Amino acid sequence: MGFEEVNKQLTIRVPPLVNVDVNQPIMKIIDTPQFQKLRKIRQLSLTHLVYPGANHTRFEHSLGVFGLMMKYIERLSRLSEFAESIKKEHLDALPFAALLHDIGHYPFGHLLEGEVSDLPDHEIRSQEILSGLEISEILSQNNIDPVVVGNLITGDFDKSDISYRLARDLLDSTVDADKMDYLERDSLHCGVPYGRSYDKERLIGSLTVSPQKRLALTAKGKSSAEYIIFSRYIMLTEVYWHHTVRSAAIMLIAAMQEAVKFKGWADFRSELLDHYGDDDALEKLGSLVADDTDTFELVRGLINRKLFKRIRTYSPLDPDTREVFSALKGLSGPYAAKVLSEELIGRLSIPRMRLLVDIVPSKAMTQDITVFFSKRNKYRKLSDISPIAKSLAETWESLTGVVRVYCHPAYESKLVKNGSEIDKAIIESAKDIIR
Repeated sequence: MGFEEVNKQLTIRVPPLVNVDVNQPIMKIIDTPQFQKLRKIRQLSLTHLVYPGANHTRFEHSLGVFGLMMKYIERLSRLSEFAESIKKEHLDALPFAALLHDIGHYPFGHLLEGEVSDLPDHEIRSQEILSGLEISEILSQNNIDPVVVGNLITGDFDKSDISYRLARDLLDSTVDADKMDYLERDSLHCGVPYGRSYDKERLIGSLTVSPQKRLALTAKGKSSAEYIIFSRYIMLTEVYWHHTVRSAAIMLIAAMQEAVKFKGWADFRSELLDHYGDDDALEKLGSLVADDTDTFELVRGLINRKLFKRIRTYSPLDPDTREVFSALKGLSGPYAAKVLSEELIGRLSIPRMRLLVDIVPSKAMTQDITVFFSKRNKYRKLSDISPIAKSLAETWESLTGVVRVYCHPAYESKLVKNGSEIDKAIIESAKDIIR
């Protein structure tokens, strides 16, 4: 990472060919141990096991979001309706919220949140870190309220507060700085084109404010907004929820769910939240569960890339699997897949931890956004004027709601031959669980 003095600022170079200018207060935040830890946490967790280039980190992404946020603010500050709608304390806090929006992440956090009972949501962890002495002092010394920064990150504020709501839109909306950065950055490092082909500068140049005082776009940004929505869907289905990526994910989740039972869990958890990076966490997890050969086999498989094999897929869009998928629709919650896996292991006479069910987590569709047509002086919802946005909004749940069954490679040939038996066992197991 190269730095050079520019008008009492530092310039940090991050991919793809981007200069991010930071002043001394921002640099002090970057130099804290809490922020530096993000260097050790991959943005896409285990995705590098499928896409070898996906080794970029939360550190890099956070700098990218900060850089984009400064462009958002520069564009919007030219507009009187923005200046009149946002309070100074919220505007001043936005760059820090952008930089720190992922400060609460720990290794594999996105995969484990809600799946492992003793691990916090990263947003709660963010609030804890922001209230800590080191970062809160830096913010306070620069007349930035740590509570405001935390609220912008978590969305925990009175939704009737117009200024808070507008500021939060820049960090969490259909075309926020976070999505703009990770779609492009993830695509770049994964070596896929899906999130890189829209006109980013044109979209930023089209940012405006709606009559409801929400982030909006002028008509020239419509096609870029459509592309972002479609890119997010493609990245979810082709990268983030790629069947082999999900194999690694559920192996880790299953190992972690077992790890909470071990005597050394409390110390491991503390180090996971405060110090470990991804590689440290995986190595120490293996040591923690070493006496349980079945759980250790999962961790060893992740370290050596000996991943479970997909043997069945159930989707609402597949006419051949709709009966089974319908039986599964009543299953929800973080431990549904764990319970179903255990039921199937018993019915199919498979050894413990050698078969895992993946119920892809439900992912909310992004909010709608308003588009302004200046020639007609009209505001319209994107979903009302875009077949792409409307179609994805209406079919989002069915497009992403997929259930897969995986097994240890040693059992693949046996189970693949018994697909109908697995289907029957899943239907019966689902009925018993729901009952």
